[in-house]
Amino acid sequence: MPLLNLVILFANLAALVLLVSKGDASERWAAGFILLTIVSEIFVDGLTIGTWRLGIALVNAGLLAAFWILATRADRWWLIFASAVQLLIVISALMPILSGGFMVHTGIAIRLGLWTLVSLILFFGVWEACAARRLSKESFPNVQRPVPSSVP
Repeated sequence: MPLLNLVILFANLAALVLLVSKGDASERWAAGFILLTIVSEIFVDGLTIGTWRLGIALVNAGLLAAFWILATRADRWWLIFASAVQLLIVISALMPILSGGFMVHTGIAIRLGLWTLVSLILFFGVWEACAARRLSKESFPNVQRPVPSSVP
């Protein structure tokens, strides 16, 4: 595995640990979906039609749907940004169908760059969860808050 892939993988794992430990229900659900995506891509990588990597496209579409649902139900900006980048990833996975001259390695390079952006967005999500918690406590220190429910 190339060095850049390992760096992105370990950055994602570090961000997932931080999301689970510092975030609330929406961050935990997102971390679970991302971990499921990382693991499932290993098993569906061989599912192709010509040069189209159907398995990867389906897994990425599933993560887009999960991000979209979380973004509509949680009050987190990072989920909206992650959904937007994930939409670009899904579109890049569809490029071999839309364009005959699209090379497989070009698509992989595009998705690798976009996943680097997703990794940065995950760290922004950790910051946003911590900032929201701190702001809530500082703004209304005497208000009793209900325990947050699970998002989905």
